[in-house]
Amino acid sequence: MKPHRILLIAALIAIAILLFTAPAFGQEPTPIRIVLTPTPGQYPPPPYSIDQLTPAVIAAAVASITALIFRYVPGASDWFSQLQPVHKQWFMFAVSSLFAIAIGLWNMAIDGFTPQSLVKLLFAIFAALSANQTTYQFIKRQT
Repeated sequence: MKPHRILLIAALIAIAILLFTAPAFGQEPTPIRIVLTPTPGQYPPPPYSIDQLTPAVIAAAVASITALIFRYVPGASDWFSQLQPVHKQWFMFAVSSLFAIAIGLWNMAIDGFTPQSLVKLLFAIFAALSANQTTYQFIKRQT
C-alpha cells in the first residue's frame, strides 16, 4: 500500500475518533455504552416509515446504484471500462463523495448546521464510499 493512502486512512480514522469521542459544545462527556441486544421498544415495528431514511442510507443506495450503472448500462460501462484502474478508483471516489456531500448538505439545509448534522454528513460520505466499493467488489466477482 502506498504511503499517501496509509496517511489518508490514518487521518480519516483520527477524525472519526475525535468526532465520536469529543463532547459537543460545552456538554459533559458521556460514557460510551455498547448495547449488544436491543431493548424492547428500541426499534420501531415494521412496516418502516420514510422517516428512517437517513442521509447515510440514501447516500449508500445512490452510491451502489452508481456502481451498477457504470458496470451494466451500455454507454456508461463502455466508457468506464476504457479507463485505467487508477482513474476508475478516483472517478468512483469523486462521484460517490459528491453524491454524499450533496445529500449531507441537503440534510443540513433542512435541520440546520449543528454538530449532529455534521456527523450525519460524515456518516453519509463514509456510507457512500463503503457501499460503492462493496457493490463494485461484489459485481466484479460475479462476472
